Amino acid sequence: MSSRVHLQRTKGWQLPPNTRKVDRSTVFGNPFEVGKYGVDDAVSMHRAWLTGALTEQQIDARFPRIVAKHLIARRRRVLASLRGLRGMSLACGCPPSKGCHADVLLELANASNPLACRSTQLRSVELEIQLALK
Repeated sequence: MSSRVHLQRTKGWQLPPNTRKVDRSTVFGNPFEVGKYGVDDAVSMHRAWLTGALTEQQIDARFPRIVAKHLIARRRRVLASLRGLRGMSLACGCPPSKGCHADVLLELANASNPLACRSTQLRSVELEIQLALK
């Protein structure tokens, strides 16, 4: 059973078996910083970004050009790698009592229909998710 694991910094602590680290030091880390957006908004923005509810046009309009290009390319990379998270537990440093982008990744990676996890439909992102999960 996959779940969210809280990363520990205590001496000798190790990731449990079948667990993948998804903090900001990895490609799976949330690019929307909690310090800037707050926990709830950072997690909501991560979901919108991954599912395509935050469109490329909106990203281009909202962020500086270099940041927008990075977000668009990184989304493709995360979606292409999503299948590799299926069935795994995901580890992040977020407190277990708070929302976390790892919950979004768990939901999308393990959904029988990841497209049902989103509120708006965007054809190019639909195709990327379908290809990533085949």
